[in-house]
Amino acid sequence: MTKEELEQEANEYADWFWGASPSMMKALANAYIKGAEPREKRIAELEKENVELKTLIEKMKCTATTD
Repeated sequence: MTKEELEQEANEYADWFWGASPSMMKALANAYIKGAEPREKRIAELEKENVELKTLIEKMKCTATTD
């Protein structure tokens, strides 16, 4: 998720708190972003691992067909 997408998601989350002041909504959005950063980092790690595993599988397929 891009930084802009994450900010949009955070703002949508903050919008659920009706009656919150603008400063409270900004604080909620910032807290949401801080909480989501580890999630986004882990997703990126898993996506990288997924690519590596797919590459390994393709190599194994090629090896199996040449034996």
